[in-house]
This record gives sequence, structure tokens and C-alpha cells, in this order.
Amino acid sequence: MTDTTIIIVLGHRLKSDLIHSELKGRINKAINIYQKFLNLGNKRKIVFILSGGKTQNSVQFSEAEVMMEYCKENNISTDKIIKETESLDTIGNAVFTRKIVDDMKEVSEIFIVSSCYHMNRVRYIFDMVFGSNYQINYDYCHPSNEHGIGDEEKTSLESAQNFFKNVVPGDIEFIERHLFAIHECYKSNI
Repeated sequence: MTDTTIIIVLGHRLKSDLIHSELKGRINKAINIYQKFLNLGNKRKIVFILSGGKTQNSVQFSEAEVMMEYCKENNISTDKIIKETESLDTIGNAVFTRKIVDDMKEVSEIFIVSSCYHMNRVRYIFDMVFGSNYQINYDYCHPSNEHGIGDEEKTSLESAQNFFKNVVPGDIEFIERHLFAIHECYKSNI
């Protein structure tokens, strides 16, 4: 059976139905990873998981749907794409992509793509959710020039650390129950 490489691309809040530069950067990085495998003649099956739900009521599409359209425009076949549309934040990205990956066979490695400023929090959350069950590589696109983003990320990382306090890394059943029990974005979605 062929080994599978998964490239998970994390969404970013949309302001309209159009893809913005942050998401383009993330998808472009994922496509670069994909093309490197192709150029090496690698026989692995490669699957993109585009992770991001509908986080703005004023926007018609989920982040994953917008990313999928951009992938199609860049010649990535839809049979290589899985959309994860339940997540509303980075913890949700990790939980819901873990559930997809657990249902797949022969996963040899995972690449997670986000933005530079986001990677410390992404690494922490995905390591907690996936535990030691999978080999995970982290890669990022261009850094952001937005002011104050460092303070936001620090606060968000502290919030994630509080969420995972007393959680055994990789215990997906507990983490998912915990998500729906206490996380503000999900507890009303039971």
C-alpha cells in the first residue's frame, strides 16, 4: 500500500468571499511542498486537508471552501483535497483534522502550514492534540506586518495552554469532549 503524506493548511479569518493574501501565502507554501514531492519522483499519495470553517456571518463561504477554489485555480485536483469546515479556531483545526487523519490509512508524515507569527501556537496545539501518534513537520509562509500581532499571539498561546492544562497529549476523545464542554467557540454547538 502507498504511504500517504498529508498537508494540512490552516485557515485564516475571511473578511469577504474572496481569498486574501494571508491565505494565498499559506496555500502557495502547501503547493510548494507538494511540488517538491513530485519533483523528487516520490510515489506517495499526497492529500491536502484545508482546515477552516465559516467564522464570519457576513461571509458566504467557509475558509476551507475559499482555499479549495484557490487550489483548483492553481491546478490542484479536487481528488487530492479534503475540506474540514467545522473548525472555528486553531484548537478546532487540530481536533477536526486529527479526526480526519485518524480515519486515513498508511499516513507516513504530516506537514502543517500556517503563517510565521502563528507557528509557536500551532506547534503547541497540534503537538497536544496529535500527541506522539504521528510525525509532524511545520512550515510557514510569509510573516505578517500587522502591528500588535505578537501580543495577540502571546495571549492566544496562554489561552491554549490553559485549555490543555491537565490534558494528556494525544487523548483525542478527552480533548474533543473538553472542546465541546468549555471552549467558547464550540460549547453551544453540542
